[in-house]
Amino acid sequence: MGERHIFVTGAPGVLGTALLKQLQSCYPAAHVSVFVRKEYKETLQGELAGYSAKVLTGEIGQPYLGLAPGEYETLRKSVTHIYHADALMDLAAAREDLYSVNVLGTENVAHMATQAPNLRGFVYVSTAFVSGRQRGASVSEDSLDEDQRFRSYYEQSRFLAEQAVQSVRRKKPVIIVRPAVIVSKGSLDPYGTRSLLFDWVRLAKFASGLPGGGMLPADDTPCYAVSVERLVETVGRLSTDPKHFDQVYHVVDPNPQTGSELSADLYQLVRGRPASRTCSRWLLGSLLTVPWISRRIGAALQSAAYLRCNPSLDAGHLREALAGLDSEWPSVGTYLAAMSDTENSDWGG
Repeated sequence: MGERHIFVTGAPGVLGTALLKQLQSCYPAAHVSVFVRKEYKETLQGELAGYSAKVLTGEIGQPYLGLAPGEYETLRKSVTHIYHADALMDLAAAREDLYSVNVLGTENVAHMATQAPNLRGFVYVSTAFVSGRQRGASVSEDSLDEDQRFRSYYEQSRFLAEQAVQSVRRKKPVIIVRPAVIVSKGSLDPYGTRSLLFDWVRLAKFASGLPGGGMLPADDTPCYAVSVERLVETVGRLSTDPKHFDQVYHVVDPNPQTGSELSADLYQLVRGRPASRTCSRWLLGSLLTVPWISRRIGAALQSAAYLRCNPSLDAGHLREALAGLDSEWPSVGTYLAAMSDTENSDWGG
């Protein structure tokens, strides 16, 4: 099959760095190139002590990834496998930043994939939230554009990005993985975004401390989650077998907690006792629109919406590809307990 040249984006975020290390462990003889913004180069080199990788610096939203022409051409002609995990995951980020990183950045990587003569695989880390506010029947892994509405421009930007990757499937072998809430102890992406669970804990502390407050508003729709470690393991297992390409996978636990169950767990965590009532959604939403309150809590207003109105996600492709793995998935509550027990955990709010 010739020499393997792996190109990885998303470092030095926890997700991108974990993926990079996993691939270097699986393919120790491969040539590995990792893409970062210039200001993150030293941080990444510290993370990769003991690992061998060529660091390419640029701007993912710029034409040709912001690389020098000769550097880009060398990469394009030699790359055999692309793992694109770079994304701005901040729900409250500025629209122009989300568009530059998530949409333009992914379009640029997808364009390079279509023009790479030796490419044998393109793996893209999308998100289950491309489904937006679909309700009713289960959302299929094969669906994307269902005329859905979006809760934030973050969701819409990831939807537009996946459309660009879907167009590559007609020309190159592609795997798209769609995790829901990604759980991590550190920043998920190079831009400092933390797991949605941190926002939920801060919002739960705020809601429970209000006069007449209580649990966060939630409903009985599912709240899926996956740890960075499980996501990276899944990507590794899928991408090592050519039969798993040309497919989309929802990387989610098969037996998720509901939003109501998770809201009760959050209240128990921050108050140490069961909740007796639910905080008014109107009151919570009104207070979180006040900038200084939102800044003090340190959580995005949009985060509370993911405890309600979540579609059911079918994961038949994943179960078929990784038979037996789904029985090992912990619940969101299990992740919460593990994160709260971590040394120096910050549950301020």
